[in-house]
Amino acid sequence: RGSQAGEARWVGVRTRVNGALYPFGHGLSYTTFEYGGLRIEPARQDGDGTVTVSFTVTNTGDRAGAEVPQVYIRDVVSSVTTYDTQLRGFDRVHLEPGETATVTVELGPDDLMILDRAMRWAVEAGRFEVLVGASSEDIRLRGVFEITGTATFGSPPH
Repeated sequence: RGSQAGEARWVGVRTRVNGALYPFGHGLSYTTFEYGGLRIEPARQDGDGTVTVSFTVTNTGDRAGAEVPQVYIRDVVSSVTTYDTQLRGFDRVHLEPGETATVTVELGPDDLMILDRAMRWAVEAGRFEVLVGASSEDIRLRGVFEITGTATFGSPPH
């Protein structure tokens, strides 16, 4: 009887999945895409300002295809524990062979804010890393920008 309970616990350990089966944004395509030309403007911004991230996606294969480039951010140093990376924008682009598209994502205070130690919504001063990729585990471009001054908000801006 005691061994049955132990076996039941063991079954859960043997069958669980450690990590994701597929990363967020995983997909298959009949063509290939190249990412390039990452621009982050401005490189320094106030906490209540907007940062524009743009980059190009080129269909380098010999078939038409669709790609869903994704923009993630990482708060390099924060006063509270935050997620390692956060999806903050994406777009679907349909490209013919050899065609290039420019993708632009605006990052505003609502994309950067956290609930700080004082339980206020805030965009804290510091460095943010921008990660651009085809999925959460297929990052193709990286860059940084800096927030120069902390901005606090009574509630998240909409």
